[in-house]
Amino acid sequence: MRIAELSTRSGIPVATIKFYRREGLLPPGRHVSANQVEYDTSHLHRLRLIRALTEIGGLSLPSVRALLDDPLCIPSDVLAASTERPRRASARDERWRAARDQIVQLLAVNGWRVGHEALGLDAVADVLSCLQDLDQALPDDVLEGYVRLARAIVAVEMRLVRGLPQGTIPPAVQVAVFHEKLLAALRGLAREDSWSGNGQPPVSKARDMTHRRRSRAGPPFRISR
Repeated sequence: MRIAELSTRSGIPVATIKFYRREGLLPPGRHVSANQVEYDTSHLHRLRLIRALTEIGGLSLPSVRALLDDPLCIPSDVLAASTERPRRASARDERWRAARDQIVQLLAVNGWRVGHEALGLDAVADVLSCLQDLDQALPDDVLEGYVRLARAIVAVEMRLVRGLPQGTIPPAVQVAVFHEKLLAALRGLAREDSWSGNGQPPVSKARDMTHRRRSRAGPPFRISR
């Protein structure tokens, strides 16, 4: 297929496909003449994989390149490069360090083997210190409950990984990138179901109510010039 058809079937603009070619994310096509290049289904699959890893998985292009160059790379190495975010401006104060020490000690007590420099420790400290700033400090028993729940979820995931077929990407990366999004979405739906059972309006109903209120209010006010 020509690049125009490849673009149509993949849903990725021609300019983006050419960019992926220059960056080495997409293998070269087969030259059929001096000015014509043909692509096959392997290129289509690669484009769909890149799109899934970036749009659904949230990976940066350097992380995608690392994964495509070495499908057996350690998932944490790939994810660490893609999940690092700018930290809170006050993240390195005494309260933040105390929160980080708290989660380090809690994980150690529960037998976790986590490197002291793990980015996840910083992320947890960000959340804990932020909640303290809002006078909503997380009780110790709640935090420990989340720790145990996380361990239980991962134990189930590891059992599922063993049953996944080996494809383009390692099962461990598939779980860490895509199943993480799946779990987050399902957890949100479970919360909606739980809240509806407790007499609170679920998210979808709340949105419908907001939409109806806006509809009754008429079209938005506009200033004409």
